[in-house]
Amino acid sequence: MPRVQFGKAFCNWRSSAGLSQDQLALATKQLGAPLANSFISKLENASVEPKIDTFVKLAKLNKFLADKSGLLAIQDQSLRSALEEADVFCVNDGAAAMASDFFGMFIGEQPIPEKYLQGSEGDLEAETRVTELVQEFNGLRSREGSIAAAWSVINDALAAKKLSATQRDRAQALLFGLEPANNSDLVNGLIDALQSSFDTN
Repeated sequence: MPRVQFGKAFCNWRSSAGLSQDQLALATKQLGAPLANSFISKLENASVEPKIDTFVKLAKLNKFLADKSGLLAIQDQSLRSALEEADVFCVNDGAAAMASDFFGMFIGEQPIPEKYLQGSEGDLEAETRVTELVQEFNGLRSREGSIAAAWSVINDALAAKKLSATQRDRAQALLFGLEPANNSDLVNGLIDALQSSFDTN
C-alpha cells in the first residue's frame, strides 16, 4: 500500500536526518507551516489521511533544509544545530522533493527512493542492541526507584561524554521507543554512547 511505504520512507528519512518527531514539529511551526508531532507519528504509521496542505508544508520544510536560509531566526540552539546537519528528502534524481513529489509518493504515482525503504541486517542489529539497552535501563530503573531518576543517571553520563542536548534527546527517544533504530552512523553512535553509560553505572 503506497501510504504505508511513504510512512516508512518518511520515518527512515527523518531518523537518518537526525531529527526527532518533536524537532520536526517545532521546525515546521517556526517556518509557519505547523505539523503536530502526533500528526507526524500518524503520517509515519499510515494512520492519517493528510490534506494537500500537508505536502505543501513538507515541501516548505524540505526547501528550508536544502538552502538552510533562515537558520539564524531559530532561537532554540539545539533545534538549529539539528536542522543545520539534517539532509533533505530527495527524489530519485537527487533533487529535493517538492509538494507534488511528496503527494505522488503518498498515492503511489511516483517511486520512492529505495534508500528510504531499505531495512538491512544492520537495522536488525541496531534494534537488537536497543532492546538489550532497554532491559538494562529497566534494571537501572528498579535500582533508582523511578524512570526519571534512572534517566537522570544516564543523561548525566551522556553529558559527561560531551553529547549535546540534541544527541541526548535522541538517545532518550531511542531508549523509550519513540525513535526507530536503524543502521545509521548517528543511531549507532548513540547506541554506543548509551552502552558505555550503562557500563559505567
